[in-house]
Amino acid sequence: MLTTEENKTLVEVGPGTPMGTLMRSHWTPVCLVEEVAEPDCKPLLVEALGERYVAFRDSEGRLGLLDELCPHRKASLVLGRNEDCGLRCLYHGWKFDVTGKTVAMASEPEGSPLAEKVSARSYPVRECGGFVWAWLGAKEDTPEFRRPPFAPNDDARVSILKIRIPANWAQITEG
Repeated sequence: MLTTEENKTLVEVGPGTPMGTLMRSHWTPVCLVEEVAEPDCKPLLVEALGERYVAFRDSEGRLGLLDELCPHRKASLVLGRNEDCGLRCLYHGWKFDVTGKTVAMASEPEGSPLAEKVSARSYPVRECGGFVWAWLGAKEDTPEFRRPPFAPNDDARVSILKIRIPANWAQITEG
């Protein structure tokens, strides 16, 4: 039987925890492709490894994953408008592209240098096997994405069931 401390080490996956660090050293499935299938679709709240993100597909079909909160005043970007190749925060109208670059600042005068200094944190993403996979570790450590064995090619038929269970990853794997 595990001690309370051993169990905590095993199941806590937030930033800075031992298991969180291990889990962030792998590409992680964060949502289904069908949840962000259409350009300019509604932004999707993604919860993974104890953190919250927003996934969206821009007008050109590019996929993005950003931290949920706007870097300006911490409003949720899930409530933002996905329009014209960017996600616009509902609070002050700042707009970010799929790379996190600030592409518009409604509250700043034309030519303001602030847009060059502020960005939303973004994460590398890939689509494969019906999932959106994200690299949630340090960007400089991003490895090449490798197809999972269940999706050897783009034509592979995959059936996915997504359910929310109030349990941690270790309990689900063990069960």
